Amino acid sequence: MTRIGMTKVFFFGSHSDGDDAAFKLLSEISGRVQGEFVKCESPMELEIPRDGNLAVVDVVKGIEDVTLFTDIDKFRKVKSVSAHDLDLGTYLKVLVETGEVKSLKIIGIPHGSDVSEVKGNFLGMLSSQV
Repeated sequence: MTRIGMTKVFFFGSHSDGDDAAFKLLSEISGRVQGEFVKCESPMELEIPRDGNLAVVDVVKGIEDVTLFTDIDKFRKVKSVSAHDLDLGTYLKVLVETGEVKSLKIIGIPHGSDVSEVKGNFLGMLSSQV
């Protein structure tokens, strides 16, 4: 069983077609990857870790490969898929600017991606970055 670091990872998405890839990945890795994973449909479900290190997985329109974002401004420049993306980006920006989040890692999953095609890249990034 693969194990990631001790960081809790928040998976964002919705149940609409194409925006559900993060949820599908979460289902795929549950029981196969050891770690603490939380399914979220709203930014209000985030729990800010005491150490200020936040890890998020979200579906992103406009990227072709699994992509790591560490700069909230670069993440926010990518076209939003749904209202939750706009809310998530804004909420994360506030958390970073107020210092509540000291380190932010967002693993972006391409919108509409086939989970079986991105799973390997996703797991590699998850294990090396989180």
